Amino acid sequence: MRKELYNAIKEKLNVNVPEVAHIALWNHNVEFIEQEDNWERPAVFVEIATINCSPFQGRGHRGKGLVRLHIVTDWIEGGQDAAWDLSYKIHSTLEGWTVSVSME
Repeated sequence: MRKELYNAIKEKLNVNVPEVAHIALWNHNVEFIEQEDNWERPAVFVEIATINCSPFQGRGHRGKGLVRLHIVTDWIEGGQDAAWDLSYKIHSTLEGWTVSVSME
C-alpha cells in the first residue's frame, strides 16, 4: 500500500509541478547531506507515517495516516520567495486530492 501511495504522489507531482527535479522517499536525507549522493533541487522527499486501516463497505478498507513532504530548495536560485511559491504550488496540487490503492 505504501509503494502505491508513494508512486501516486510522485506521479501527481511530476505532472502538476514539473519544476520539482527530484522526488524520493524520506530517509533523513538532509540530516547527513554531505554523505548523500547528489540529487537535483528542488527536491521533494515523501515521508509516510503509520497508516491505520479499518473495514469499509464490503471487502474494502479505508486507511488513515499522515504523509509529510520535505521540500529542499536552493535559495540562491531565486531566493526565499521562489521557495515559498514552490511550496504553495505543491500544497495546492495535493490539497483535497484522494487516491485509491490496493492493500494486496
